Amino acid sequence: MTERADTANTKASVGDAAAVVPALLAGAAGVAAWLAVAFTSLRAEAFDDRTYFVAALPLLALVSAAIGYAFPRRAWLWGVCAMAGQATALVATAVLGGDGGASLLVVGLLFLALLALPMALAAAFGGRVRRRVDAHGRAPEGR
Repeated sequence: MTERADTANTKASVGDAAAVVPALLAGAAGVAAWLAVAFTSLRAEAFDDRTYFVAALPLLALVSAAIGYAFPRRAWLWGVCAMAGQATALVATAVLGGDGGASLLVVGLLFLALLALPMALAAAFGGRVRRRVDAHGRAPEGR
């Protein structure tokens, strides 16, 4: 391998490692939102309670946008990670709950996949705002 190829491989792995932090933050926010609603409402699934749609999803969209702003590269992905965290919580509560909640698990996962679109849009919006702020914050050239 040449030195140039080694440098390219190092840059790729550093870029991938930088994606771990926002992915974990978004996933943890998704799990926390799901579990908070599920446990406070005492329902098997969080989306069985109105609070999920009125409070948890809008709050999660704001968190996704904030993570997208903080980590603007591939920002849309952080919204998807937030919903992947919710899917993880859904599967865990369905399997560990033992109340037969796994019978509609596929429907719940498909619903969460559908909800990933607005979360991805919120995160992408946050990333776009960050890029615009960064672009306007620079001193104009030639002055």
